[in-house]
Amino acid sequence: MIGFAYAFPAFEQGRASMHSHMLAVKPEYRNFQAGFYLKRVQRERVLAMGLDEITWTFDPLQSLNAHLNFSKLGVVSRRYLVNFYGEASSSPLHTGFGTDRLWVSWLLNSDRVKVRISRGPSYRATKVGEASSDAGAIIKSSLIYSEGARPLLGDFSGSLASNRCTIEIPHDMNSVKEREPKLGVEWREATRAAFLAAIEASFLVEDFVRIESERGPRWFYSLSKL
Repeated sequence: MIGFAYAFPAFEQGRASMHSHMLAVKPEYRNFQAGFYLKRVQRERVLAMGLDEITWTFDPLQSLNAHLNFSKLGVVSRRYLVNFYGEASSSPLHTGFGTDRLWVSWLLNSDRVKVRISRGPSYRATKVGEASSDAGAIIKSSLIYSEGARPLLGDFSGSLASNRCTIEIPHDMNSVKEREPKLGVEWREATRAAFLAAIEASFLVEDFVRIESERGPRWFYSLSKL
């Protein structure tokens, strides 16, 4: 066995669904798209049970998970959970960093999910909705963006008054935390404020995109107003 996906029956807003508690792949197989294929099989099995939704949670500062969940699988989210597992857990990943999570919904029969699954595991989103992939325009709409390694607050009132906004995160949050733990906390606090404000303003987290800029690739969540 190289990995597994574990889910259990659940209710999501009064509807029968499945909640995926864990997806795990052995380290030596993590560059072979095993996570995507495990989720694809999980989708097929849940559909065969007569259900059409799987939910799960993940740390929104983990870019690889965000890329799999939003770009490849097509999940959406409108729930941000502060310290979902308490302020700390037994995992070294959470020490002094909190356990905030996005609660995502995988709507298995939606056109969005069907298209993303059909594109295969190598697909990477590079545009914010139908808009240009110009880094300057995207940063201008961002609630959080980076200057060097630090998170900066964008124009919250202007961005939240529009129909679309973005939130930037570091490419490798684990390295940031290892090098400078206080900087990791800054990113947690900044992105927490941004997600909570956006969801309160009726935004849906709908994609995770890679944008090329003068300083190299940058990573943004894309949100649209419901």
